[in-house]
Amino acid sequence: MTLDRERLAKLLGMVGSCHDGEALNAARAADALVRQADCTWFDIVQPPALTPLRQHRAPTETGARIAWCLEHRHLLTDWEIKFLASVDSRPRLTPKQLAVVDRLARKIEVCS
Repeated sequence: MTLDRERLAKLLGMVGSCHDGEALNAARAADALVRQADCTWFDIVQPPALTPLRQHRAPTETGARIAWCLEHRHLLTDWEIKFLASVDSRPRLTPKQLAVVDRLARKIEVCS
């Protein structure tokens, strides 16, 4: 069973209630939710392990680099997406355009 994190967050918000019975019931319900998901509280509060950035490296060839950036468009602004789409089909990019593509690839590497 997967943990319903949204429900857990709501229950934990109720733990701060000034009504002791409500706070206690919320704490017990949160604990039951964690146990039902076959988790421990340590599993909940331990931060996830960071993945090495090398797994998220952009390709070095310009066309593949642009395509890779567009695959990660959820990390980009509308302007950045439009820029990449506009230079995607060009046979050659200017040094300034290449610098922007490199900057966007580094941004995605850091954010992913």
